[in-house]
Amino acid sequence: MSLAVRVAAARRGRGLSRRGLSLGAGLSQAITGQIERGDIVSPGTATIEALAHALDVDPAWLAWGTGTPPVLPAPKAPADEVA
Repeated sequence: MSLAVRVAAARRGRGLSRRGLSLGAGLSQAITGQIERGDIVSPGTATIEALAHALDVDPAWLAWGTGTPPVLPAPKAPADEVA
């Protein structure tokens, strides 16, 4: 699993938009978008730490897929699919 996939999965699991993640991490939407698209594959330590803090995940997991994986809530079913 790549950094881009981990960031996107954690963001969605936390119910954040890209804008919300950017605001929480103190990064521009352009940077978070480039990371999620895989255009930036090795951001600096400060960027990883800011993203990890905003996503409430282990920085080592976010950067390299090691460390403690996050416990993310199960995706919610769309309202029209709820019985």
